[in-house]
Amino acid sequence: MPILDKMTDANRKEMLAGLFLSKFNTRESKAGLMRLGYAKFKDAYEGLAALVGGNPLSVRNYRDEFDPAFENGRTGYNMRPMHPTRREMLDAYGWMGMETTVSSPLPSSATDLYLERTPHLWIKSAQGNIAA
Repeated sequence: MPILDKMTDANRKEMLAGLFLSKFNTRESKAGLMRLGYAKFKDAYEGLAALVGGNPLSVRNYRDEFDPAFENGRTGYNMRPMHPTRREMLDAYGWMGMETTVSSPLPSSATDLYLERTPHLWIKSAQGNIAA
């Protein structure tokens, strides 16, 4: 049984949001934030956490945990090995590009963070609803 299956749905979605925020945002470009309809990380943490029934600090911490895996200009938690659940999430979804993980064209009422391989894990931005 994969380790991720032992986590709550909210925790998996928080982690997925953190991976997305780490991978698609650099010091120079906030393409991932813009794609989700947010101007600042703080807004993204709060909005995404509210949608999944999670905690904004968890979304931020997950982003920090994935930072060492991507060339994004942030060091994140680079002084310790990556936790097995984060490694499993990275192995499963880290290869996906933004066009794969976020629906395109974007609907005017919501932004989808949708993973084709796991339709049970998807998030809609601040204007939308969550489905599992």
